[in-house]
Amino acid sequence: MSGGSTKLQWDANTLRWEFAGNIISGLSDLRAGGAGSSSVTVSGGSAINKGGGMRLYGENHAAQANDVELLSNGGVFMQYDATASSLDFKGNKLNKIGTLNYGSPEALTIAIGAVTVTKSYHTIATEAGAAADNLDTINGGVTGDVLILVGSANAATEVVTVRDNIGNIQLTADMVFNNPRDTLTLLYNGSNWLETARADNQ
Repeated sequence: MSGGSTKLQWDANTLRWEFAGNIISGLSDLRAGGAGSSSVTVSGGSAINKGGGMRLYGENHAAQANDVELLSNGGVFMQYDATASSLDFKGNKLNKIGTLNYGSPEALTIAIGAVTVTKSYHTIATEAGAAADNLDTINGGVTGDVLILVGSANAATEVVTVRDNIGNIQLTADMVFNNPRDTLTLLYNGSNWLETARADNQ
């Protein structure tokens, strides 16, 4: 107590400390303790399920190891899934984005007519440096994913043709990559990759 009022209280029923609205300063470390199998929740509300908050999961948590959640009135409105390396906005809007940067493209090389995507921006190259090759199937992705394919640096001499409706790619017509500046944008509907735009640049 200080000045006749309680500043800090341990509640044995809820197993938590109550700071009675006082400010905590100079704190260098806050942890759940144990073997990293629990979580820590910080709330700005009058109760743990009110106001804005954040939940941090330990490295050995059974279901959500190393995850981070942002909370509002007890509900999760944004979650980082450490296992999937993904940020889930839980259907909420993302407004006023300054720029959306995909980073440098990762190279995909065709193998028996197929590739497996790992991000939204890839270059596409023929198998074993062949003079020509066909792409019929794109593996990977989840419903709603956007994919941008661009020609490889050697596209002029290693030509890739993305073929319509042979595998799981549906286009307005076959797309030929014979220039490093050629682009094809696709949207995954859960079954097929659908063309949304293309550029046959010179």
